[in-house]
Amino acid sequence: DVPGAVSSVFFGGGTPSLLPPDELVRIVDRIRESFDVAPDAEITVEMNPGTLTPGKLEAYRKAGVNRASVGVQSFDNEELESIGRVHDADEARAAVAMLRAAGFDNLSLDLIAGLPVQKIETWRRNLESAIALDPDHLSLYLLELHPGTKLARDVEAGRVVRPDDDVAAEMYDEMVD
Repeated sequence: DVPGAVSSVFFGGGTPSLLPPDELVRIVDRIRESFDVAPDAEITVEMNPGTLTPGKLEAYRKAGVNRASVGVQSFDNEELESIGRVHDADEARAAVAMLRAAGFDNLSLDLIAGLPVQKIETWRRNLESAIALDPDHLSLYLLELHPGTKLARDVEAGRVVRPDDDVAAEMYDEMVD
């Protein structure tokens, strides 16, 4: 380790994988020009399964991106549809295979508990599906409704019902187990 060197770069907080690959490459290059980035720095990009292509992943790898954080959220199509995701469960699985084929050996999957229409049984299947893909890391979250989002408006208007607190607590217990 180089004292004072940047050891981690994280692109997140939305869907950075929507960026054209050349733009992300330029940003990574600029970071390397501006900061002392350790040769073995972990460079992560949050990715939506519906935005990935082999060409994009190849460009990311050439830029030094060595960790993918994939916003799967669920492996249940009804749950994905309830939150307006652009991918389905098969695309999520295919994205993991595409990432592995592109050389990503540090892979994180994100799942959300407490989604509209989600039941404890589907939450368990989500966990099992994620584990079956052998990720290097799992990020498991309880649903948070952010003011101003379509989902928050739909819940407020009664168009979408989220699981009650007891069901969410049971999902949390499953997550911990």
